Amino acid sequence: MKILDQERLQYQLSAGNVVSFRLASARLLVVRRGMVWITQEGRSEDFWLRAGDGIIVSSTQLLVIEAEHDSELALEPAPSAQFAAAANWFSEVAATLGRAISHLLGRPLRRHRVKQKGV
Repeated sequence: MKILDQERLQYQLSAGNVVSFRLASARLLVVRRGMVWITQEGRSEDFWLRAGDGIIVSSTQLLVIEAEHDSELALEPAPSAQFAAAANWFSEVAATLGRAISHLLGRPLRRHRVKQKGV
């Protein structure tokens, strides 16, 4: 397996080559080019993925990948990690904006409760 970009976790696998490894954390494995066969310890099924396909692979379990054709793969953060990072970022931005507005107004912001009809 040839490393295309260590920082972005992008790899190239020649047709017929097999690699196996364990991940430190769950990742989204995306096939950028080619076609690969994937099996993972603890899963009852195997997967054939083509360019554009992806699968979330769990951490610590042995992952085996064989390239049917010359292929390029990427190991991206699992979606839940991406969503958590985005949510944290939005929370920080909202808190910063709230503090800035409070400072400009010279008083703390209050949360208002919205009353629903019939409740």
